[in-house]
Amino acid sequence: MSSATPRPTGVTIVAWLWIVAGGLMVFSAIAGGLLYSTMRDRGSHITTPHDVPIQFKLAQIVFDHLGSMLIVQFLVALLAIVSGIYLLRLHPWARTAIEILSWLAFIYSVGFGIYWVYMWISMTGNMPQSAASENAKTFQIMGTVMGIVVISIFSVPLGMMIRYLRGPVVRTAVTHGDHELSA
Repeated sequence: MSSATPRPTGVTIVAWLWIVAGGLMVFSAIAGGLLYSTMRDRGSHITTPHDVPIQFKLAQIVFDHLGSMLIVQFLVALLAIVSGIYLLRLHPWARTAIEILSWLAFIYSVGFGIYWVYMWISMTGNMPQSAASENAKTFQIMGTVMGIVVISIFSVPLGMMIRYLRGPVVRTAVTHGDHELSA
């Protein structure tokens, strides 16, 4: 090994997190694709009535475009794996790619979390009083709190990852690092 800057432990952790996440995304895309093709082959198509709330219409749009979304997921997963491997080798482009993926994951986590909390509040707020228990408001509040906690569980670590990737330790390592380090 040359006298290049050693790879920081945080870079190793971030890279491996994205390699593992990419692997899980590949598995998820393949499994989702198999399920989607089975449903499509059987002629299953879910239609949403026109008078349903907007959150269900959004779910219909997702289902209608699921095949394309799974292809995009698979490609993003491959990018995450390759970028993670090259981040371990301290390639500057990989730091940028992982930062972009982290931003996209952050935006997705917060956006989907807000959608989920909104949907939870809408669904529990529209329950018929005859079907609602006497603790329906508590149920609604607890679900909302749970949604906010889940948003935080995903978005806070991603925010920390983004901050670390943008920091001087990582920038110095990828600028002066040994690009021939083994994974």
